[in-house]
Amino acid sequence: MRLLGPKISNWLRETWNKVDLLSYIVFILAVVLRLVLCETNFEWARLFFCFSLIVFIIRFSQIFFVVENLGPKIIMIKNMIVDLMFFLVILALMILTFGVVYQSILHPETTLAWGLINSVIYKPYFQMYGELFLEDFGDGYRWVLLGIYMILTNVLLLNLLIAMFSYTFERVQEKSEILWKYNYYGVVYEHFDRPYIPLLGTLFQMLRTFKCFERCGISGEISSNFRRHLNGDLNDKVTDFVRGCMLIYTSHQTRLRQEDITHKVSNTAHRLELVIEQLEDLKEDVNKQPESDSPPTHHTSTGNVSKHVNPLMGLSSVESRLEAKLSALENLKFNLDTKFDAMDGLKSQLNQESRRLDSLETKVETILELLLNKTEK
Repeated sequence: MRLLGPKISNWLRETWNKVDLLSYIVFILAVVLRLVLCETNFEWARLFFCFSLIVFIIRFSQIFFVVENLGPKIIMIKNMIVDLMFFLVILALMILTFGVVYQSILHPETTLAWGLINSVIYKPYFQMYGELFLEDFGDGYRWVLLGIYMILTNVLLLNLLIAMFSYTFERVQEKSEILWKYNYYGVVYEHFDRPYIPLLGTLFQMLRTFKCFERCGISGEISSNFRRHLNGDLNDKVTDFVRGCMLIYTSHQTRLRQEDITHKVSNTAHRLELVIEQLEDLKEDVNKQPESDSPPTHHTSTGNVSKHVNPLMGLSSVESRLEAKLSALENLKFNLDTKFDAMDGLKSQLNQESRRLDSLETKVETILELLLNKTEK
């Protein structure tokens, strides 16, 4: 019993298992209502039967994962439903807002009752589909409210929903082949050990899963022929294939990181060159200042003390600071050039490594073809 809880939680992680559980619960409730309710309330039993049929049909859509073109479409629909849930929150806010406004303007003397909720939601909801109820709005400012609501819902929100669906479609379409293979494998793996007899075989398998036949000497473990045991030679080839794929992936990630570092260093060097050019222009402007052999002096007296101030002393100090900054930037540029040279050497090493990995990739493909041929035989 201690292991039963983790098994159930692990089983519920799969989406299709949740759909199975929902279909079982709804069908059992429908059968119970069918046996309990009388003729006057029999509509509830019929409703649950219809709902169970809908859930069963949704569950049957998993078989579409086998088809390469239909499998990714099911994933698109699943992701679009998630997008639709977020969209419905905003749409419900807009419908309730304008529904209350419509009700207060068109029917100001309505008494408070449960039927008022239906009146608030009815008109703004069906106005999204083109049923405008123009005869109820009359003239004046009511048309302005209707126009604002139609712009916000039919133009803004619906186009936002279309954009969300388009983004989801493109995102899934880029990885459609990988998703189809993954889900195809899941369907095959799930149905590989399924019994051929629908009802009795399923009950027998469930009893074996919960180890109810151990007292009778029947093993509770289900043997799976889906797992294939390879001999030594094929196992070594598969191991080499996995290592080759790992090396290819590692090389690809290293190239991406190296390109990122090179791009950052080149941008930094470009910015430094711009700063050096600006400082050199500033230095030239300072040197072009008019100089004279006897610069004018300004006399300022405070009592009997006179001071002589040279206006070019400030310019000379600015020039010295600029020269110091220029020398520092030139040193930094020299260091960057050195790093660029080192990176060029590293690029050559990476090119050699990529050529070696390309040859290894061809070997891995050859090994994979041999492995597939032997498994087919």
